[in-house]
Amino acid sequence: MTKLTRFATLTGVLAALALPGTALAHGGGPSHDQSNRVDDSAAETQEDRGASAREDAGDRASHAARKAGRLRHTEFRGTVKAVDADAKTVTVTVARAQHGRALRGKDVVFTITTDTRVQTADRNADGTRDVADLAAGDRVRVVARVSRAQLRAGLTTVTAQRLRARAPKAATPAA
Repeated sequence: MTKLTRFATLTGVLAALALPGTALAHGGGPSHDQSNRVDDSAAETQEDRGASAREDAGDRASHAARKAGRLRHTEFRGTVKAVDADAKTVTVTVARAQHGRALRGKDVVFTITTDTRVQTADRNADGTRDVADLAAGDRVRVVARVSRAQLRAGLTTVTAQRLRARAPKAATPAA
């Protein structure tokens, strides 16, 4: 016999000896007979069951309400429809939304604040990259903090956290 064969045989024998011992330790065997055990579940009344079910339903409802109000980062992609540099807003026609499929094809107004990170080319050459550098038709990716409740209500205006804009794709000549 080779060393490998001896090792495999010894391991198999030890495993076979260990399995009945674990069965006895977990409630099996003659000393753990539970036939005379009292069933406590029958002692619970119908009223107790109803009360616990109502408490569970209330917990689920409050949890759902907390979850619906929690803000989470949501990514919107689309094209710029309009830019108002004075009001610092950008209207985007949403083509894709991370959590809000219902917003596809709809217009959402994003407010740009001083905390918003704007990534775009400096088109007006004033040295800052801001809303004035955006133009209608630009492809944008906007990240905003939105709750589920806002998405369900039909989001129309939100403050942007990040905005990344690129020039529209060049039209390919017809062949």
